[in-house]
Amino acid sequence: MLRDYEVLKKSYEDLLSKEQQSQLAMSLEKQQEGQQFRLIDPPSLPVVPASPKRMKLSFGGLAGGFALGLALAFLWENKDHSLRTEKELKKRFSVPLLLGIPLMPTPGEQRRRSWKIAYECIAGSFLAAAVIAAEFFVYRRG
Repeated sequence: MLRDYEVLKKSYEDLLSKEQQSQLAMSLEKQQEGQQFRLIDPPSLPVVPASPKRMKLSFGGLAGGFALGLALAFLWENKDHSLRTEKELKKRFSVPLLLGIPLMPTPGEQRRRSWKIAYECIAGSFLAAAVIAAEFFVYRRG
């Protein structure tokens, strides 16, 4: 008896919800006054992203980094006021040059200079490889 009651109650609730949905649909139909919207062609996802342009950003970053490096090198070079050649000495002082002293580095200074050049080359190569690897990773991963 209880089971029949539950089945009939569920059936009644289903019919009641269907009636409410049909009344809602009719009221919407009256409000729209016959306008119907149908999806004719479903949208498709783009094959490639429209933005950001990764290659342009990569080359822009590379060019910006190169320009920043040149600007910093230029500023560093202009910051140093030491005299390196006889021309610079004559330009700075109007007194005639009596004697020129050649640069004679000690063996320790020569060793330090060669190590410094080697470290700079290694660091530059490492940074260039890191930039190329990062650009490749960004390009591949999207």
